[in-house]
Amino acid sequence: MMPKKETKLRRKYMKRFVAMMMALMMGLSLFGCDTAGGNGGDGSYKLGDKVSTMFFEFSVDSAQWVDEVNGYTASEGKVLLETKITMKNITGSAIPMGIYDFQAQWGDDENDEAFTYQSEDITGEDIIPLEFTLEAGESATYRVIFEVPAGSTQLSISTLDYYTDENGDDAEGDVYFVYFQLEAKS
Repeated sequence: MMPKKETKLRRKYMKRFVAMMMALMMGLSLFGCDTAGGNGGDGSYKLGDKVSTMFFEFSVDSAQWVDEVNGYTASEGKVLLETKITMKNITGSAIPMGIYDFQAQWGDDENDEAFTYQSEDITGEDIIPLEFTLEAGESATYRVIFEVPAGSTQLSISTLDYYTDENGDDAEGDVYFVYFQLEAKS
């Protein structure tokens, strides 16, 4: 049985799934398109682009395959994708952040379950924490590690604007994708 906190976190972030998958399907259909000079207004970006959400700016500065992270290794049939993500709070107040703010996707749009978050078991000084607070105007850079199927080459990192609206209801805003390709690692 999952601890109550973990179950609550998973429930909160799984609400993002449907919107992100719909956007992923649309975005992956554009994967081979030229996006030189930025996002072209379609909500998709490339490595190094600065992305502005409702609450923070971020960039996926780098992405590479790694064999292990602080003793954590990928399960059979999977590999570890290490990304470096810089984020900056652009609001006037502190915002909660954590591992469920970013997810990785792979492959094409035929599999709507082709996504993952960083495992809660991956920890370390420069690795994004399960939860943390990003103060107003504060910037932070973390490694964010994802376990993806071996052989994956077409990848993306995404985030979704998720907030409480004026009625006190959970609401979803825009989805932002950073697309990139890596040589397959088996």
